[in-house]
Order: sequence, then C-alpha cells, then structure tokens
Amino acid sequence: QVVYGSVDQAGSWDIYLYGLEDRSNRRLTFDSGVKSHPVFHPDGKRVLFSSVQDGHQQIFELDLTRGAPQRLSEETDGVARSFSVNGDLVFFDRPGEAPTQRDIGFFSRADGVVTMLLEDSAAERYPSLSPDGEWLAYESDASGRTELYVRPFPAFYAIRQVSSAGGRFPVWGVPGRPEEHTPNSRHQPT
Repeated sequence: QVVYGSVDQAGSWDIYLYGLEDRSNRRLTFDSGVKSHPVFHPDGKRVLFSSVQDGHQQIFELDLTRGAPQRLSEETDGVARSFSVNGDLVFFDRPGEAPTQRDIGFFSRADGVVTMLLEDSAAERYPSLSPDGEWLAYESDASGRTELYVRPFPAFYAIRQVSSAGGRFPVWGVPGRPEEHTPNSRHQPT
C-alpha cells in the first residue's frame, strides 16, 4: 500500500491510500483543512498526517480499520517524520519560536508528552531514527548550507556532520544490507 497526499479539482487537500495489488484508491480524510505529509506507523495499520487547523499544523492519526482521525498531542504542532522501532515515539519538526526557524522534537503516543531536542536559530527538519534506535539523523542549515547530521539518541550530544557538500532528507538503510559501508557502525544514514 502507498499513502499519499493530493489536492482535488475543488482545491481540497486530503490523504489517500493506494493498494498496489488491487489498484484501489481510497480517500482517507474528508474534513476541512489542508492534510499533508502522511507516514505509516510501523505496524502498517495506522497513518499519521498533518492537518492545518486554525492556522496551526497539527498531527493526527487515523486507524485504517476504523474510526475518524484523532489528534495525537495537544502540546505540539508540526509534521510527523519518523518513529521509534516499536512506534511508541513520534519524531516531528515544527515551526520554531522567533528567532528559531524549524525545531525538532518527539512525543510519546501513550501520553502525548513532548520533548524538544533542537530549538536554536537554525532550521532543523526531517528527524529520522536509526533502526537500532541509537542515532537520530536530521538536516540543519546551522552551517549556512543545509547538511545532514547525526547524534546519539536518547543522550543527545556529540553532533556528527555526515554530509559535506549539502544534504537533505536523511533515510536509514536496512540492517545487514550491502549499502552499509562503514565497518565501525551497524547503521549509517543513506
């Protein structure tokens, strides 16, 4: 299945689910607001997406088997980008308070409690947790150009820049695949 956002001829932004085997195309959202940035929960049974409501980009979850979309946390606005392996933590980026541009944090699906990881004057986006849960990759323009960085997680220290000529949209390789080319680490961002 493929989940995606699309705008129809009437200008309504919604989330759709496409089935590869049966070529079905199912609309998942119907209410007002711009819905975008869908991402599957690791269990494949739920989809998270952002919806602009009252001028704020809020994170919602939709169970694909039943129910209407539910807002996950009252404490955060932004875009869900990735999960912990078990799906309990949701990593997101959101507009920052002045003078910050874009900030990175995560929240617990169990209680909605938000923990901010990066809130500085740079624009940080697209947090992506490694498959072993030990590293968080993200992009930042702190150097004056958007580059990719990794930091240990949950102890968020020892920043490591992994791109040198610009970088965007970090995605982790699957463990044990030939793409892993650094012998001293189990997972490297690709």
